[in-house]
Amino acid sequence: MKLFLAITLSALTLSVPAFADTIPAGAKVFGFQPTGTGEPTAVSCYRADVTGSHATKLVCHRNSEWASINARQAIDDRQPASTLQP
Repeated sequence: MKLFLAITLSALTLSVPAFADTIPAGAKVFGFQPTGTGEPTAVSCYRADVTGSHATKLVCHRNSEWASINARQAIDDRQPASTLQP
């Protein structure tokens, strides 16, 4: 009985990451970071590479949030590194 319980718990532990990376209902998945165009409340996702690994991570936000993220990145890209604030 203990062996069965141990095997069951191990299988459930290993399957948790598979459930964690699910796509929200109605979300669009892109091969690149979304720009935020379209319906502001719609959800868009893309698979980001995890540094130091061959794995990918599903990153999802509303289009309004993607637009804000891209605007901040554009500002950061235009500023010299010495003027960026942490």
